[in-house]
Amino acid sequence: MGDNVKQLKITPETVEGYRLVDKLGQGSTGTVFKAKKLATGEVFAIKLLFPSLSRRADFNEKFLKIAQLASRLDHPGIVRSFEAGSSNGFHFVVMEFVEGKTLESVLARGAMDEQRALQIVLSVSRALAHGQQLGLIHRDVKPANILLPRGADAKLADLGLAVMATSPGIVGGVTGTPHYISPEAARSDAAIDVRTDVYSLGATLHHMLTGQTMFAATNVAEIVASHLSERAKAPSKVNPTVS
Repeated sequence: MGDNVKQLKITPETVEGYRLVDKLGQGSTGTVFKAKKLATGEVFAIKLLFPSLSRRADFNEKFLKIAQLASRLDHPGIVRSFEAGSSNGFHFVVMEFVEGKTLESVLARGAMDEQRALQIVLSVSRALAHGQQLGLIHRDVKPANILLPRGADAKLADLGLAVMATSPGIVGGVTGTPHYISPEAARSDAAIDVRTDVYSLGATLHHMLTGQTMFAATNVAEIVASHLSERAKAPSKVNPTVS
């Protein structure tokens, strides 16, 4: 567990009505567990948000707004959110459990087949378009948030923690992951719209085609500076097999 979750102890009974079974992963906003609903035995994924987030001013109001927006998302390319609330000191979101791998884990083996990469990007693009129709942007499109279910199209995760394109102040501040962050997100521009997701998806596609992130820097400040001022190499210059 990260430092943010050590302050409160997570047990299998942390979320009332569910039993946490296995830890699936940890991201920038919280930790995700595989869980069973006690009443039915159904399997879900539950994200426990870091307690440090809930200490921010007006968090509860913002959290409820986001949960309400997430519940309206109904698209095969988006991981569905079913329930949100607080239990034993943690805010949580109950989500669809997706059997499969993350794109991030697949990319650990290197570049992907070009056609497969394009299929994934098309699927995520359709998911983002659906979110945009409801006034939502993601702000953190990256390989770790793209799930690859067995025998199905890719699914975009964490759109339930997105913000309204018309009201970025719901969360505000710099959001995104350095290797995939858009220049406007890095600058904390107030008028961020869906184009920030297009950029991040493009950075993700570059990684899929080349096996490398767009910029080689490892220091966060240098990576962000590269997004602001440099042009990435064409994928075909890095991987000659790319069309």
